[in-house]
Amino acid sequence: MAYITQSDIEDVFGVTNVSVWSNLQNDSTSADTSRITTAIAYAEQEVNDRFRMSMYQVPFTESESGGLYPVKNWCAVLAGAWLFRSRLLRGQGGDGAALIVGQRSAALNEMDEYLSGARQLGCAFKSDQSEAPMIV
Repeated sequence: MAYITQSDIEDVFGVTNVSVWSNLQNDSTSADTSRITTAIAYAEQEVNDRFRMSMYQVPFTESESGGLYPVKNWCAVLAGAWLFRSRLLRGQGGDGAALIVGQRSAALNEMDEYLSGARQLGCAFKSDQSEAPMIV
């Protein structure tokens, strides 16, 4: 289940930044949608993996309106940071590196607040029924 689209990343980082960050070869002004799709898959997997052993059902499903908003934001930030990091590794990160790293760290720290129970997502919890086979 996809949580975000390219436009969600663009809402956080801007259309131009996402387009530039996705284009490793600098041979086009248009976004490399294949790299953006990879960034989305990476980010969504990272979020799912962090919550897989938590009290939440993964993939996430809303239990109340807006319950997925934090998840969408984390994924957008992580996907944008993944795209940016590729540019940074090629020496083309510019002065925004500290800001992007800070946004990624803030998203990870916020996830930790939900994982610790300090905050609660409006998403479905795992059922109380065990999925493991029972020995009778």
